[in-house]
Amino acid sequence: MSKKLEPGRVMSIRVRPQDCMTAIDILTKAGQDPTRLSFASVVNTALSIAFATLRDLKLIPTRDGFEYTEMMEVWDERKLTPHASKLSLTAMLKNRNFESLQVLPDALLTPEQQIAKVRIMELQLIQSTNPDKFSPEMEAELDAQIALLGIDI
Repeated sequence: MSKKLEPGRVMSIRVRPQDCMTAIDILTKAGQDPTRLSFASVVNTALSIAFATLRDLKLIPTRDGFEYTEMMEVWDERKLTPHASKLSLTAMLKNRNFESLQVLPDALLTPEQQIAKVRIMELQLIQSTNPDKFSPEMEAELDAQIALLGIDI
């Protein structure tokens, strides 16, 4: 049996204990057995029920879906998969656009890569504010730090 692909976003979230219990309560109140679902499905279904209730009560608008792209556009760059983040990082480094490294989530990096990220930004600051003092040794260190991030340039 193949699963149907649905539009939307797939994400990983932390759910507070009180909200975990509320999700179970919502499904139970709706006459569903939450133990027959994965907990991710329990939370997803509970959110859908809660949102539908809010729409029915006219507390939030019922949307056609045409606004989706515009409303979600704010999160396009922030919700990159680890692979997409590496591709984005590769593009930044190829263009020597080190300012953008600040938005690279540390959660996607090892501790060594996090240190390399900070050092790259430090070296970039030296290079941009005082180019006369940016030595060939610093350029070599910059290349080494980029290599530590594990990105092929």
